[in-house]
Amino acid sequence: MTHQELVPIPQPPEKLFLGNLLELDRRGPVQGLVRLAERYGPIYQLRVRDRRMIVVSGFSLVTRAGAA
Repeated sequence: MTHQELVPIPQPPEKLFLGNLLELDRRGPVQGLVRLAERYGPIYQLRVRDRRMIVVSGFSLVTRAGAA
């Protein structure tokens, strides 16, 4: 794979100091992550303060990742 074929992982816009903390839904965390996947695709990233999380959703991607 060449550098030209690489695609950055999508991410919601970050807020200063908080990153994507305000994107997380405290009342329905799983539903909130599903909504983000609908907006940004089955693989997206979130930053919360100094931590980066890669979120993988969808049955086929998750089962493939678990088999590796």
